[in-house]
Amino acid sequence: MLLQDRMSNNSKEFGALSLPMKKLAGNNGGATSYRVYKNAKEFDIVPAETVTEAIEKSGIPVPFKIERVMATNANIIESGALESVSR
Repeated sequence: MLLQDRMSNNSKEFGALSLPMKKLAGNNGGATSYRVYKNAKEFDIVPAETVTEAIEKSGIPVPFKIERVMATNANIIESGALESVSR
């Protein structure tokens, strides 16, 4: 039997779950950050909404390179925010 056939025969439906995101220290409340490089090895991490703003805030007149800092842990959910639901 195909998975699609089994799913269509199943009377249970999935409901939406509202999951709160974990707030991480140092993530500037969700603001984007950029690494503004002085040279190939030295950089400053600057919280800014745009690259232009990051350059202005960094004070580095001619950046070697600019990278956006990705919040890799932004989608972590705290275990205390989860609860068991029985139907």
